[in-house]
Amino acid sequence: MQVYIAGRTFRQSALCDCGWSGTSHWSRGSAMVDAGIHAAQTGHLLASAPLLRSQDSRVLALQAS
Repeated sequence: MQVYIAGRTFRQSALCDCGWSGTSHWSRGSAMVDAGIHAAQTGHLLASAPLLRSQDSRVLALQAS
């Protein structure tokens, strides 16, 4: 099962292949939070989840003085 975001501008909602649908939100970010919660509770996959890489990715951290 996959969870994805659908809708038009200012009416974004999360949907799942299992038939679940989240509430309608103005922002896409809020709909993505609903999708993430549903995916975590049920074990379904997010359609837009980034793939994890097994390679070591380097990060440069700077500190302001």
